[in-house]
Amino acid sequence: MPFYNWNVAPREEVSPGMRRRIIKGDKVMLVFWELESGTEISLHKHPHEQLTHVIQGKVEFKVGEETKIVGPGDVCYIPYQSNVEHGAKVIGNETFIALDIFYPIREDFLKKR
Repeated sequence: MPFYNWNVAPREEVSPGMRRRIIKGDKVMLVFWELESGTEISLHKHPHEQLTHVIQGKVEFKVGEETKIVGPGDVCYIPYQSNVEHGAKVIGNETFIALDIFYPIREDFLKKR
């Protein structure tokens, strides 16, 4: 199927204040995130390459030893097979919306569906 729409992709409540929608291809995955103010993504690591595009709101993003507050238009990059530890905390009162791109597909995300 070559066409998708986020409005009809199933929304999953991952934890309180954290929702996601997933669209996947054969080798790449898109994850649309909505995180409420104050929500934290604990430090974690994985072998997947990841690009996070911030659409709305602000988050304090930690990647390895670097920490930066990012907002709309910013992109964070986690290299393939780096297993670099990273995490984030939503700051401000606005809902944080971001799009993650993963390679390869996060099979662990699919098991929770």
